[in-house]
Amino acid sequence: MKCLFSKNGDINPIDEHLNKVPTILYKYRSFDPCGYSLKLASKGEVFFASAKDFNDPFDNYFIPKSELENLDGDSLDYILRKKAKQFYKDASDNFIEKMVEKGKRRLKEFQINKRPIMKQLLNKQYSSFGICSLSANPKSLPMWAYYGDSHKGLCIGIKTSTIAQHQRYLIKSNILLMLHKVFYTKKIPIVHFGINTNFDNDKEILKTLYTKSINWKHEEEYRLIFEKYFSKSYLFGTDAIAEVIIGNRANKKNIISLLKELKESNSNAVVKREICSESEYKIDFKIMKID
Repeated sequence: MKCLFSKNGDINPIDEHLNKVPTILYKYRSFDPCGYSLKLASKGEVFFASAKDFNDPFDNYFIPKSELENLDGDSLDYILRKKAKQFYKDASDNFIEKMVEKGKRRLKEFQINKRPIMKQLLNKQYSSFGICSLSANPKSLPMWAYYGDSHKGLCIGIKTSTIAQHQRYLIKSNILLMLHKVFYTKKIPIVHFGINTNFDNDKEILKTLYTKSINWKHEEEYRLIFEKYFSKSYLFGTDAIAEVIIGNRANKKNIISLLKELKESNSNAVVKREICSESEYKIDFKIMKID
């Protein structure tokens, strides 16, 4: 398996760069009827979603581009043949020529309409990675409103040191778990594709997973990215949870259920309650007892 850890400005492996990331990253949640929030808070069970299920249609979005777009004739044949031999090193000459013709057809289709190839590559992204979105800021009013169920939900703090331990453990089995700070920009990233609907550069793939519109900058997002692991949960363990913050509008029934789960799991998380300032547009927290 290729390792997608990039070198420039990356924070992976995390344990070598813990000074570059917050000690705690936060997940805003509602008290959902299926109990996913309680599992996260009490057991450290994190759900990794496919980006196709996110609320932003531009998540994982990119502009596909081919370096072959401006080539034709013998120049195009030469480059396609060269690339085919690189991808299929032991293939016969007949197979290589078929790949050349296939590449020419695909290039022509791409020049006429980029949408099909774009959709194909985007779907490949969706089915290759699971993502858990976290925030560095537990006091964000917009985040409490959007993802904390209008302050009726909770905000769960996960230790980055525990994430680092699991990352090191998983990589021994060639299982890739990454943490990336989201890069906010006005421009959609460009991804170059190859002769067989492959990406030419793994770093380009990776960048699309944590690049978002500057309109989302207030989220202060970090992303846990799991390769070939999506639409399911991963257990980091009870000790992974540092804090559990309860929204100031949370109802009594949900609070009782949460505190019961935390007690039964022998959680050492600090439990806090969100409170609103009486003089400014800001929130603070007060510590609660689990008992």
